[in-house]
Amino acid sequence: MKFGTTKYLGICFLLLFAAGCTTYYRISDQATAELMSRFYQAALQNKQSPAAALRAAQLALWRQKRWDAPYYWAAFTLQGEYR
Repeated sequence: MKFGTTKYLGICFLLLFAAGCTTYYRISDQATAELMSRFYQAALQNKQSPAAALRAAQLALWRQKRWDAPYYWAAFTLQGEYR
């Protein structure tokens, strides 16, 4: 199943209440799915702050040969105020 990047952005906003994440340019749907999966695992299961969860997810992708190019993980930023 493929999801567009915008669906993940909406889910990100809802789960983090007032904080959300977005990208600066169009990226791979598969890379987005991988990053968001790791982001939510870190944020929800490991109880990390959104910033720490995003960093952990980005580092995890960077360490994989398939996703090591910044194109796949560097465009994500956090928007809003985390509560």
